[in-house]
Amino acid sequence: MACTRPHDAEVFGRFTVAGSDYPTKVSWGSSADFYCANLLPRYDMDSWTLGPSVARVHYFLPTRAQWTAGDHDGVCYWVPVPDPTTTRLRRDSTTLTADAYAYLDAAQRPESPLAEPAQQHDSTLSDYQNWAGGVADSYATEEQLLKNHQWPVAAQGPVNALLQQIDSIVPVWRNASQAASLPAVASDVKRAQALTTTAQERTVRAALGLTTTQSSQRGN
Repeated sequence: MACTRPHDAEVFGRFTVAGSDYPTKVSWGSSADFYCANLLPRYDMDSWTLGPSVARVHYFLPTRAQWTAGDHDGVCYWVPVPDPTTTRLRRDSTTLTADAYAYLDAAQRPESPLAEPAQQHDSTLSDYQNWAGGVADSYATEEQLLKNHQWPVAAQGPVNALLQQIDSIVPVWRNASQAASLPAVASDVKRAQALTTTAQERTVRAALGLTTTQSSQRGN
């Protein structure tokens, strides 16, 4: 359904909580945060359009009476900031071109592993090695997905430039995953994080008709 009239919210997902007992307030909130966070990138695949300046994530939860009556579903929705909007936030296979979908599907791969392990005293060398290896694997997957798609002429040059940049990033993350000490991992990670793909992505996006302005910062 087109969102051509000003609206104050947009539902983007629904989740069901298992169990027979009505959840506590704390567990409700943690469950809703978890499910909505996972549903969000499926509804809007483009992380460049997400951020507090665009919309805030909220959720409806069933009351105890609704739960007892059999309604165990929570509903995730956005509230546009600062005012009602006529813009539709949905960006998935139902609203994107095949080329834009293929690019965003590939670009999503490195985003989840880019969150660094918690900066706590109990984070071990293996934690950081596994994390760095996961980032390398995710970039490698993005690279393969980009190579597998037949891009329109206008996007072929920009995609090739992006592939060259990713190709220079993967070995650095791979080195970090094989480092023999935490200081060595930190050194390789610092080098890897300095090798961004933002400039190349912006050019690809322009060729595919996607926004070239980030509403929130990506990790790469």
